[in-house]
Amino acid sequence: MSFSFDARFQPTSLDFAEVLRQLEFILPASGIDYDGEIARLHSRSGVPTVTSLQSESVPTLADIATYASSWWGVGLYCISRPLAEALGRTDSMEVYINIFKARGGGLMVEYNENSGAFRARRDSTALSANLIAFLTRTASALEVDRVIYSEEVEHAAPPELSVLIALLEQQAQSDRALETLAIVSKNVMSLEKAQQLAGAWAPSLRLTIDGFVVAPFLGGERP
Repeated sequence: MSFSFDARFQPTSLDFAEVLRQLEFILPASGIDYDGEIARLHSRSGVPTVTSLQSESVPTLADIATYASSWWGVGLYCISRPLAEALGRTDSMEVYINIFKARGGGLMVEYNENSGAFRARRDSTALSANLIAFLTRTASALEVDRVIYSEEVEHAAPPELSVLIALLEQQAQSDRALETLAIVSKNVMSLEKAQQLAGAWAPSLRLTIDGFVVAPFLGGERP
């Protein structure tokens, strides 16, 4: 069975051009190459939807700011070098960045990869660290406090603090990892509070040097 995993960032107040400017630095630093192709995203009850299989060629991220300025949303086709090196040139190296208008204002940024990529990250300390570094770096650049990475679900709740708290509490009650990754700024929730909510899974949580509490529940059993 093939399915996808999404990382959903809290909506950012940065404008479209500034989000793209930030990604120009973040993607290469994270081993992600923009592939020169984009897709126009349309809203289906607020859910980003591709209505055409035909992608459009736009050479650079800077060019997208003008090319797609009037669109509701845009999807960027990218290649993950760490995944390609680990898994070979398969579709698991293909990752996507979606940028679209959030329902309550601002812009939503989503990162998407397939189940093969998820399994590789679950089983590799280096690949999971690569994902965490990318997500925290992006959250910092977007000036947002929260990110949740989990199996793709249509109409998934945005990463509100209440959702993140519920996730930690749910994990505390489970003997197996929920196959999720939760990230929250220490200014919103301390490491100690997150560990308290996570129960027996508390040893898995850590604080990054850039000030994010990371709850990496990608795989494994209760410590």
